[in-house]
Amino acid sequence: MFPPPPGAVAAEPPGLPPPGGVGHGRFSHPDGGGEIRLVRPARPAAEPVLLLMLHGCLQDPQALARASGMDAAAQARGWWLLYPAQPRAANAGGCWNWFDPAQRGRGRGEAAWLADLASAVAERAGVAPGRVVVAGFSAGAAMALALAAAYPERFAAVGAHSGLPPDSAHDLLSALAAMAQAAPDAGAAALPRPVIVFHGEADDTVHPGHGRRILRLRLAAGPAAAAASPGPAPDCERLDGEVPGGHRYVRCRYRRDDGGLLAEAWRVHGLGHAWSGGPAGEALADPAGPDASAEMLRFFAEVLGDASAPR
Repeated sequence: MFPPPPGAVAAEPPGLPPPGGVGHGRFSHPDGGGEIRLVRPARPAAEPVLLLMLHGCLQDPQALARASGMDAAAQARGWWLLYPAQPRAANAGGCWNWFDPAQRGRGRGEAAWLADLASAVAERAGVAPGRVVVAGFSAGAAMALALAAAYPERFAAVGAHSGLPPDSAHDLLSALAAMAQAAPDAGAAALPRPVIVFHGEADDTVHPGHGRRILRLRLAAGPAAAAASPGPAPDCERLDGEVPGGHRYVRCRYRRDDGGLLAEAWRVHGLGHAWSGGPAGEALADPAGPDASAEMLRFFAEVLGDASAPR
């Protein structure tokens, strides 16, 4: 059983699954909680990493695992994977309530129980502080950004696929409006951790402009969230490409003066509201795009200073 985080009334996930296995259980917390899916690496990395993966609306952990192919990508690096499920009692569509200030801020709501869940599992799995990262798809991407903003000391980096900044809305109606049209100057979310962004230019569910907004907000924060005068944005290291027989993409990387990564953005032409590079035949997956799972893990490894390649 995982140790309860501070303030939790109970913590009821299963014991750790066997190497290479998948465990299922439940996490209870004063601010919520829900079912979880935990994937243990068959051969853990010398310095383990835990990736918290947040599903989108009308998904659950298993659906996101299938659409992203992240299980295999994480196994190749020897990383742990943790997929929590949003209870339908909390949102009828299974969406994380990223738009609700009561759910996305530090010390309250979904952000609180997700952050405490990640910390509890990391401790149980032997993952050191500073080696936990978070990523998500759609509503899960928005909540991943909210988590990294609310708990920058707990998450080293964040991956946002087809998402939008959490301050884009304040209730369900404004969330639906924001998804349809990205106001270029709306919001001022602090994004203090390195961010990798994937967004399809043909996304008709979450406007592609949100991917660019996330990038601008991250670059405006500078190397640290407390930067009062960030100065000019760093130059883009641009690497355009095309998947053989698939989509073209524009990839930009941004670095600090010392060479460390600030952000990376992928704009994928022809990609709709789907996980780029996901397996053929899976819902919300597009195999014609670049492999977002592999690229996110590569980005996280760079941020963490890991030189090892996938096994």
